[in-house]
Amino acid sequence: MDEQNTTFKVGDGVHWSGYSDVYAGTVTRVTAKSVWVVEDEAKLLNGADSGESDALIFYPGGFSAHVTGRQRYAFSPGTGTGTRFTLRANGRWVEAGSNPVRGAALSPGRVKHHDYNF
Repeated sequence: MDEQNTTFKVGDGVHWSGYSDVYAGTVTRVTAKSVWVVEDEAKLLNGADSGESDALIFYPGGFSAHVTGRQRYAFSPGTGTGTRFTLRANGRWVEAGSNPVRGAALSPGRVKHHDYNF
């Protein structure tokens, strides 16, 4: 589902990006032109030392390491004041104060990704 023309409700799971990382959150408040989101707590279930059959594999290199595999997370509600996203003229929900073209757009569904290569 595209973030454009999306209506969010309190309690919805959402995600947004910050460069190469993706953050998961929960909608806590909604108005016609603003959506407030608190970032969820995310626990990596298949880290390199997890013993899981799909554990991530780390290789030396890059800024930190090269990582292969698909990250799996368990989510729980976060705390705090949250982040405000505003509806822009282009129909995207973008973090308040961000560039409307390059800003991190809010999208439906909980997704988390940490770029271990930095």
